[in-house]
Parts: sequence; C-alpha cells; structure tokens
Amino acid sequence: LDISFGLIVIQTKVNGLSRWMTDMENFLEAEQPAFGDTDLIQAQIAQSDVSSYHLTSQFKFHVYSLYNTVRSAHTVGHYEYRAPC
Repeated sequence: LDISFGLIVIQTKVNGLSRWMTDMENFLEAEQPAFGDTDLIQAQIAQSDVSSYHLTSQFKFHVYSLYNTVRSAHTVGHYEYRAPC
C-alpha cells in the first residue's frame, strides 16, 4: 500500500462519511412530528426506534472503516518512510 494511495483512500472515506452525515441531517429535518393522531404518533415512534438503530449502525460502520483505513495507512507509512538512523 503506497502512502499516497492510502491518503486518497482516507480522503474518500472522509468524504463518504461527510456526505452520509449531510444526508442523515436532511432526513431527520424532513420528518415533521405528528400531533393529535395517536396511531400516527405510535407509528412515528416505532419508525424512530428503527431509524435510530439504523443510524447508529451506519455511523459506527463509517467511523470504524475510516479508523481502520487510517490505522493501516499509518502503519504502512511508518515502515515505508521511517527516517534513517
């Protein structure tokens, strides 16, 4: 793994995480809470629970993926570009 390629992969993952976060922000702002209709309110609560689980899972996936990529690039870069003693 070349260090410049590693940096490109990291930047791609950061961009993907940033896009995902923007999409989630737009999704969360688009949903208006229901008022007065208990069936609709209960449906929104159930949907919210599922959405919360999905958002958490997806966020963890993106962060862990980014972390592992950075860690891998750092390890490779450390060995490839170590200063001579």
